[in-house]
Amino acid sequence: MDMHVAGGRRFAADIDLCDIDERMRPGPMWTGRSVLISRSRLWIRSRRMCYPNASIGAAIHLIDAEPVVLYGAVRRCEYDADSLYDIEIELLSPPSATLLHAIRSASLGQAAA
Repeated sequence: MDMHVAGGRRFAADIDLCDIDERMRPGPMWTGRSVLISRSRLWIRSRRMCYPNASIGAAIHLIDAEPVVLYGAVRRCEYDADSLYDIEIELLSPPSATLLHAIRSASLGQAAA
């Protein structure tokens, strides 16, 4: 991973991730770890590979707080080492507040209302 990204800052947090299907519904969650963040990008490491242009939901877990939910599209996914992939996500405006609520609920282990 290029650690010299313009404007990117180191950012370490646990993240729950999910694919967003064509009907704008979140799929099963998997975990990852953030590495860098900027105003328009999030770089993570995960054991799961993602396809370029796939829509992704991310719930960032900070200490003693509700998860912060983000929506974006995969711009790059490359195998690094030790069964980990480096994934670059372009942050986008979410299509609806309902989608963000569904991602948050899935991250917290609740059924989406």
